[in-house]
Amino acid sequence: MKKDNNHFVELLQNLSLNDEEQFFVNNAIHQLKDNHEREDLVIRNLIGDFRPLALKQKLSPQGLQFFTELVKPNFKEDISLWLPIWLGTIH
Repeated sequence: MKKDNNHFVELLQNLSLNDEEQFFVNNAIHQLKDNHEREDLVIRNLIGDFRPLALKQKLSPQGLQFFTELVKPNFKEDISLWLPIWLGTIH
C-alpha cells in the first residue's frame, strides 16, 4: 500500500473507524505530518497496531477492510526491493 505521503495522509484522514482503531490512525497521521516519519515505517506500525485486533476479531468492517489493504502484498515493489538481496545470497 505504498503511496505518496500526501495521498496516504488524506486516505487516513478520510477513514471513519471505531474509537480504538481511530486512535491508531490518528497516531499515524501525527507521525506522518508532524514528525515527518517515513511512510513505510508508519504503515508497519499500523499493521502492528491492527494485527492484535484482527486476531481477536475485534475490527470493525471498515477497520478490517483497511487492515486488509495494508497487508496486501505489492509484488512489483516487494520484488524490486528484495531481488538484489536474494540474488546476493546465491553462490
